Amino acid sequence: MLVPKGCLGKGPPDGKLAFFNWRGKVVRDFTVLAYDAYSEAFPEPFSFADPLAGVGARSIRVALECKKSGHLFVNDVNPLAMEAARLASQRNGVHGKMSFHAEEAGLFLAELSGRRERVDIVDIDPFGTPAPYVEPALRALKDGGLLSVTATDTAILCGIHPQVAFRKYLGVPLRSEYCVEVGLRLLLAMVVRKGLAFDMAPRPLFAHADQHYMRVYCSFELSASKANLAVGHLGYVLHCFKCGHREASPSAKERCGRCGGTMQAAGPLWTSDLHDSYFLKRMSASAREGPFLRFLTILDRASSEVGLPPYFFKLPKLTAALKSPGHSPSKVVEELSKIGYRAAVSSVDPQGIKTDASIEEIIAILKASNP
Repeated sequence: MLVPKGCLGKGPPDGKLAFFNWRGKVVRDFTVLAYDAYSEAFPEPFSFADPLAGVGARSIRVALECKKSGHLFVNDVNPLAMEAARLASQRNGVHGKMSFHAEEAGLFLAELSGRRERVDIVDIDPFGTPAPYVEPALRALKDGGLLSVTATDTAILCGIHPQVAFRKYLGVPLRSEYCVEVGLRLLLAMVVRKGLAFDMAPRPLFAHADQHYMRVYCSFELSASKANLAVGHLGYVLHCFKCGHREASPSAKERCGRCGGTMQAAGPLWTSDLHDSYFLKRMSASAREGPFLRFLTILDRASSEVGLPPYFFKLPKLTAALKSPGHSPSKVVEELSKIGYRAAVSSVDPQGIKTDASIEEIIAILKASNP
């Protein structure tokens, strides 16, 4: 990948230099897997828009590695970045399937929609919040298209400056041991709610995160009736910091049913599944065929999460309170399954346990299996 000198800084670009996010390789790897899985539904090559392309690393990888990639619209407001992307596309032999644009991202997406050149996939990957770009991205999406959205202001989504989170994501975060999952659900809910305004019904396909980013993949179908049903998947996660009880609810409430303590509410957020089982199977199949075997663990964990509550229990936090360290998350999951509960290791935290068991039942297992 050709990158201009001076663009490998660790912060956002200053507007003069093109910028290559060297930390974004994992996101781009998952992108290739996800788009290959999604394209199986298309008999023809898919069209793609990258409105915040930087030097075009993602677009070039999509063009090279996705089996059914068609025409790619590559855009960045920085003309130097587009020159680098154009040259890199020539070096990689994919220049003929790309068009390059140097416009503000929202304007670029609006022009795609206005010219009726809507695309199958739009990828939003900004510095900071994606909120300003989601609405124009939805307008540029074909019926049944896929919208991928990344947020890099992870501290905001994890509960730092909740007023800022409310402004940008239309919901309140929660500073808890499972704040990453709450953040993903806030991000997805913001995307979903903007789609609902256009009668676009969501189908969440996959979500993943680390300390630098949170990312969701969601397809949208134009259907007012299905959009109405999706409203029922928006709600709250309630947490009692006095006793550790947590629950999902369609509305906020003040008192904990376990200890009578005050419940803190996160939301409105997406309370249903973050992942689609069939989509994950297709991603896993692609991972086995290519150089992405290391992602199978995350994909398997994501698949195991389907149908479980929208939060998890952090095992070290529970064992520290019991003064009983050394428990294996997979062993606790196994013990919960033996007594009839559903349980899985979290895909966003290897020490997190997602389960439909209560905190009392988890503690009882930890006490009974004290190493």
